[in-house]
Amino acid sequence: MGLASSQARLLLLTARKSDLEYRSQMISQRKIMLAMETEQLATEYTRSLSNRLLYFVFDQNGSTTETMSEVLNYNGLVGENNESMIGKYIVTDAMGRMVIPETGKVPSGFTSVKEGDKEFAVYKDKNGNVTQKFEINVCKDVSNAYVFQNALRNGGLYVQKLNSESGQFESHAWQSSTQFQDRLYKEDDDVAQSKYETQSLTIQNQDKMLDLELKQIETQHKAIETEYDSVKKVIDKNIETSYKIFANG
Repeated sequence: MGLASSQARLLLLTARKSDLEYRSQMISQRKIMLAMETEQLATEYTRSLSNRLLYFVFDQNGSTTETMSEVLNYNGLVGENNESMIGKYIVTDAMGRMVIPETGKVPSGFTSVKEGDKEFAVYKDKNGNVTQKFEINVCKDVSNAYVFQNALRNGGLYVQKLNSESGQFESHAWQSSTQFQDRLYKEDDDVAQSKYETQSLTIQNQDKMLDLELKQIETQHKAIETEYDSVKKVIDKNIETSYKIFANG
């Protein structure tokens, strides 16, 4: 192999080495992304297994031994038909304002009253006497059970229950109430597990394919390095021989 052809071959091998090294870097980055996806998938799976829901519990048909429970939501808690089951409740915000949905409808027993640019909900007892007045805060998302429960947990919303003796709505700690239960939500566990196993298997297969491709690249890279060293030695020998010819001349 002549000097010129050897140099051309060396340039070609150098280019192939660079291409393989670049591909190796891309595969390494992809493997890092897969590791991040695996971590995110595991986090989502753990969250799905540990998610909780609030329920309210009430006697069925006046029975004290047979109870029912429903997912806690604003409409179910404040609705007109719930007084006979679990008592009468309203929801207030951190400023003590009554929270109502975007329909603008106040709970039963209350009358909406305008005072200037503000609206109030006035409560009257069975005798028609005004016992309490709350400024109204219209919240369009309060009917969403997830938003409602989140706000209760985070202290953005508060529950008040009517005291039948005083006729006043009083702060009601749902956390310690027997009518409110905080439970693990397990109905989505099977779906979450199936999703986790399917996506995890897909990621594992992708990672194995990348490992296989990386090994192939490493094998090719070693072969090219061996040939590169061999060609480099030929070039060095040709150069050395040429210098000797000129030196002896």
